Amino acid sequence: MASAAHAQLAGGSGPITGYHGNPSECTSCHFSNPAAFTATANITGPVSVLHGQLSSTFSLSGTGGTRRGFNIAIYRVSGNVKQTTAFSNLSAGINTPTSNELQHTVAESRTSWSFRWTAPATLGSYRVYACVNPVNNDGNDGALDGNAACDTYNFSVTNQNPNALNDFNIITVAEDSGLSGTFNVLTNDVQTQGDAFSWDSTNTAGLSGSLQDNSNGTYRFNPNGQFESLDSGEFGSTTFTYTIEENAYAGYTDTATVTLRVSGANDAPVAAQDGAVGAGNGHVTVNEGAVANNVGNLLANDSDVDVESLTSSRAGPGCAAVSPGEASAFTLNTDGTFNYTHDGSEPLQDSFSYCAYDGTAYSAARTVYIDIAPVNDPPTISGFAGSVGFTEQTPVVIDNSISFSDVDSSQINRARLTISANYAAGDTLACGALPAGIACGSFDVPSRSLTLSGVASYADYYSAIGAVSFNSTSDNPSLSARTVDLDVRDEDLGTSLDAQKTVTITRSNDPPTLAPIANQVALENTGADPYTFTYTAVASDVDVDDDINNGAGSLSYSLSGAPVGMTVSNASPTHGRISWNPPQTGVFGQVYGPISVLIEDGDEDVSAPSSVNFNVTVSPPDGDGDLVANYNDLCLTVADATNADNDGDGTPGSDGGANDGGDVCDLDDDNDDMPDSYEIANFFDPFDPADGAPTADADGDGIPNDIEFLNGSNPRFADELIDSTGYLTPHELQPPSPSAVHPMATTAVASDYGPYRPGRHIITWTGANSINPSLGTSDQTLDIQPLVNFAADQLAEEGSAVTVNITLNGDAVSWPTTAVTVDYSVSGSAANPADHDALPSVVTFNDQVYQQSIVFNVAADGLTDPDESVVFTIDRVNNAAIGSSNSHRVTIVEANVAPQASLEFDQGGPLLAAVYDGDNGGNVNIAVNATDLNAGQSLSYDWSGSDNSLVPPGNTATWNLVGVSAGNYLIDVAVTDDGTPARSTRVSRILNVLAGASAALGAADSDNDGRNDNDPLEGYGDDDDDGIPNYLDANSNGGSESNLIPDQTVDMSNSVLLQTDPGLRITRGKTAQAANNFGTLLTDSEIAQFGSASGTAPLNAADSSQHIAGIYDFEVSGLVPRASARVVIPLLSGIPRNAVYRKFNPATGWSDFVIDANNGIASAVGALGACPEPGSSAYRSGLNYLDSCIELRIQDGGPNDTDNSVNGIVTDPGTIGVQLSDPQAFEVEEGGGRMSPTMLAVLLLLSFMAIRRRGNGGMTD
Repeated sequence: MASAAHAQLAGGSGPITGYHGNPSECTSCHFSNPAAFTATANITGPVSVLHGQLSSTFSLSGTGGTRRGFNIAIYRVSGNVKQTTAFSNLSAGINTPTSNELQHTVAESRTSWSFRWTAPATLGSYRVYACVNPVNNDGNDGALDGNAACDTYNFSVTNQNPNALNDFNIITVAEDSGLSGTFNVLTNDVQTQGDAFSWDSTNTAGLSGSLQDNSNGTYRFNPNGQFESLDSGEFGSTTFTYTIEENAYAGYTDTATVTLRVSGANDAPVAAQDGAVGAGNGHVTVNEGAVANNVGNLLANDSDVDVESLTSSRAGPGCAAVSPGEASAFTLNTDGTFNYTHDGSEPLQDSFSYCAYDGTAYSAARTVYIDIAPVNDPPTISGFAGSVGFTEQTPVVIDNSISFSDVDSSQINRARLTISANYAAGDTLACGALPAGIACGSFDVPSRSLTLSGVASYADYYSAIGAVSFNSTSDNPSLSARTVDLDVRDEDLGTSLDAQKTVTITRSNDPPTLAPIANQVALENTGADPYTFTYTAVASDVDVDDDINNGAGSLSYSLSGAPVGMTVSNASPTHGRISWNPPQTGVFGQVYGPISVLIEDGDEDVSAPSSVNFNVTVSPPDGDGDLVANYNDLCLTVADATNADNDGDGTPGSDGGANDGGDVCDLDDDNDDMPDSYEIANFFDPFDPADGAPTADADGDGIPNDIEFLNGSNPRFADELIDSTGYLTPHELQPPSPSAVHPMATTAVASDYGPYRPGRHIITWTGANSINPSLGTSDQTLDIQPLVNFAADQLAEEGSAVTVNITLNGDAVSWPTTAVTVDYSVSGSAANPADHDALPSVVTFNDQVYQQSIVFNVAADGLTDPDESVVFTIDRVNNAAIGSSNSHRVTIVEANVAPQASLEFDQGGPLLAAVYDGDNGGNVNIAVNATDLNAGQSLSYDWSGSDNSLVPPGNTATWNLVGVSAGNYLIDVAVTDDGTPARSTRVSRILNVLAGASAALGAADSDNDGRNDNDPLEGYGDDDDDGIPNYLDANSNGGSESNLIPDQTVDMSNSVLLQTDPGLRITRGKTAQAANNFGTLLTDSEIAQFGSASGTAPLNAADSSQHIAGIYDFEVSGLVPRASARVVIPLLSGIPRNAVYRKFNPATGWSDFVIDANNGIASAVGALGACPEPGSSAYRSGLNYLDSCIELRIQDGGPNDTDNSVNGIVTDPGTIGVQLSDPQAFEVEEGGGRMSPTMLAVLLLLSFMAIRRRGNGGMTD
């Protein structure tokens, strides 16, 4: 729509100008009194019109002065050429048409008109101009002035492509026809809009055969031998495409496909040659005189281009021209095989001819050649028969009277003898003398054969085989007769049948033998150490049953050269056992021998019995190996060649007990009731009884040295017992005198200067001097008692069971032998038993138990009472110390109390601090863990405060995010009960989605808790749901450690723990979550980037104060509504002068911490990350110069609670700030790598103070 001031081209092409006083575009346009004339006009019509065609309808509509008159003209945009083609189909009211313009000059009431227009031949963009004009006598005539109310409409004049039609089987030619006649593909193509066209191009890609292109739409085609596989009655085809183009309109084309048809014809098959002339070149080989059936497969190499089934035949012209001349029988099978029987004649080759036949045509004849293989006659054996006898151990010649005969050979190539029956281990065959030209192999056990080889005469092989002998190397051969086979092979490789000879077996007697006896070692036989030397000789007799020539039968042993008393037994079951009791001489290494053992079986074949010799070396018994005989040794258990006895109380041959042996095994050589080992370790003289006297007290602690031994304490150092002050306790060790560690030491250095966890610590002091840095060590015991605290106060309703938790902050010194006991009393405004059943009692903490519970019941009295209280107070503890939370208040309420809630995330496994879009398909489970003190109430859930991009659900406690992508998302839920009145709690948390999949964790121990990162108890899970993954959280077991959280986990060696009251839970805050910091510590830039309530950049991150320490972002939950939480922060640097605690609120920015009755700040001296526990009396009000521990007290819903809600949760991003003239001083930078000169000075001062606090523990003057 265009205004009277100026018009816009359709499509926003710009204003139309030139209408004022310019009738070339809109003639008869005249205006008067433009201020009184108003009108609008609008043109619509077709998007395009084909050239030479009548358009569809154009329409003009408008308001106001439109009905008084208008002019319409059409221009070609290129060159702004006004069109003269005809308008038609004019609607009523267009009453003055001209040759090139429409006019309406008579006023009427209608406001819309239409027309059609015939498009010219020129293609392109065109524009309709319409201008509204007041007509004469309208009462507004006057000077010809004013501006037309105009509109334009753009459209185009277009063209269509010609229509090329496919030509299917335009011609049919025979496969061998050659070049076809001319054919025209354009005759069926169609003009569009009467536009003439011509051939443009041809595409023969994929064409089989060849094409003659005349470049005018006519062609000739030649199959060119590419359709030979077609058989008679079969047809094939091939295609090409061509393109036509309109003559007047370049680029308007169309493409069609032409299909050419080819008819097939039968082709004769081709038979290939099978074999060639000359022996050895035949297609097949038939043995002399043999029958060969179904051989040849002559068609395997024959072919038919028509791919028809072939048969073999001798019926065609010339196919039987050659017939086999050496066959007694011959037939040709149709499958290409033939049957051939050789007539036994000598020629080495035969032949015949055949043709391949496809059912219609025969191939040319081919000749098949057959090789004839001559056949050898094997030799025969005579004379190798009968039997020969073999006597044990005496080889026997098998046969020397053999002969051969062979009709076609006079020489032998090989002879083989085989034990074919009853072979036994040890049997063998061996050659004798061999004639020249014959070689003999070794007897082959697997085949049990002996082979002679080499071409030689019969006579030479008679001689060689006649010298072959049989033997058995067994001393007890089997009596079964052996069968020996002989076969021979002639020079033409013909092998004879086997001839056989039998070998009978006769055994003979074998003498027995003795196994060698190594030299022996023995001990003297004494009264205190009785000893008998024994050794059993081992004899063997291959005549197992000794049933051949065995004389008396059994084996007999005897000795020669034996010492007095040595005997050998010939009786069962000790047959062959040598026995002897060596005499006591006191000589080490006394040798007896050589001693001979003899054996005989009663019918030896040798002149003397078999024997073996050995020696026996005898020494006194010496249990400790010190070359002192046991019967003379004052200490049998420890080697001491001197056999010294300082106090003279030793007994030779003693058991080495205290006061009963020599020095090396007398546990107390000076009899002062302190063991020698204890005296040596503590630099006493083990030979001086004075250091065990009742008045001897080396460390001056009032405990005599011998009593310190009984107590297990160090007599040189005074042990210490102190109470812990918090999770870690700093303590200045009292260093010992260096000489107490080692006499030559001038300094003593401790193994651990703290701070310390509760429990027993063994401090090892190392003595050193300028020459030796490690002269020796000595241990000192430091015992630190744990603190006992109640958990934070709580609410209860009538009729409920209440659990009160009480905790230890570490190990008890008395564990595991003695438990920690806690006596407590019960008081308060509620009465027992009317209101509750709690009674005073004792709580016991056994070894490794850090949290215990007191359970009592609140009565439901049915009365409306004001709030009442039950107060538990710690009265006395054993083996521990009372902490600052020494009482617990349970408030009994009857009013409706708001529910408590927390948010949890997981990806199908454990709870997570952060999630990954590459884990679990990017799916995340979100749950609210909500509880309500008031029993029986239903809870509803409102997630609408969550990030809208997640499409929060309705009233449900859990929901699932599918395929969430990387980024930070606010998860917010309001939990409402249905009590009277209804109460709500709102909690929120940042869902931090990291890109990619979580990386596999390795064997490192990142949090130094003794478990590898990939341990099942570690990993990415967040068991205590504090925002720190287990593998970075050494305090991840919840319970008694839920009140602890690290400040950072990037550098675990410098990580410190924030602490809140026992029983409360501390987690990282939302900004730390959004920044993906697995700790509470933030930088200024992270506040600027993630500090808003939704984890994005806030509007007010700048602060007028300079921040000199980290920004701590935490959240504490588990409070009674409107109660205050105490949080202790170990600082990385000391508090400067004039410091203030600054807080960040996403809504209001930075401000000072507000101090009132329920909110406060205190500080205390700390050491190396160790601070007094929350509530300790060590804290002083305010931020005190150079203190390094801060205690914040923040009220739920109070002015310092950033979540601005009374929900049992406090949140507090905050830091220490100062006002400085240097704007860069103390500013926290990314990574903590930069600091101002002022900050450096403060840190140097703190370091100096830390060294002073360690004090003289590292060195003495």
